[in-house]
Amino acid sequence: FEGSSVTEQRHAPLLNFFIHLVPMLLVFVFLLVIRFNSARQAMIVLSSILTAACAVVGALWVGGTGINEYGFFAAFLVVGWALYLSSFQLERINYLDLPETTFNSRLLSASTQAMRPMLMVAVMAMVAMVPIYLQVTPALYSMVFIIGIGLPLMSLIQIFLTPLLFAILFASRFNG
Repeated sequence: FEGSSVTEQRHAPLLNFFIHLVPMLLVFVFLLVIRFNSARQAMIVLSSILTAACAVVGALWVGGTGINEYGFFAAFLVVGWALYLSSFQLERINYLDLPETTFNSRLLSASTQAMRPMLMVAVMAMVAMVPIYLQVTPALYSMVFIIGIGLPLMSLIQIFLTPLLFAILFASRFNG
């Protein structure tokens, strides 16, 4: 979508972003429901999209930059990473079968196992963006800030959000 007026042309990248995002999300929801055999767990994974959106907006605010096509690419990367992280955490929680353990200890053990690889990737993303930030043109700053700040911020939030949502939605199943 290009648009004919100046206003339409200004908003065309945002519209293109949503035109591509909606079908991708529908396919992903379908695959998640098939994978986890639960619509509630699929919704937990999809809640990570809100976490990624908040992290992207926060990164752009910290960087003081607008978003362009490079920023959209980085935003898709952060959304994909958020979806992967939450599904990774849910798999750890679902398949951690410790005998004679409570729901809370199972949830805590699975979350701490998932924390190390998540934080390692977040720190490496920050470190990888430093030389790019020092050598790039201002057009790439939105991408650098989204990946360098947004991805680690989203990872930190996601470490706590997915187990919290799982505990809220499934505690009665394990404690009841």
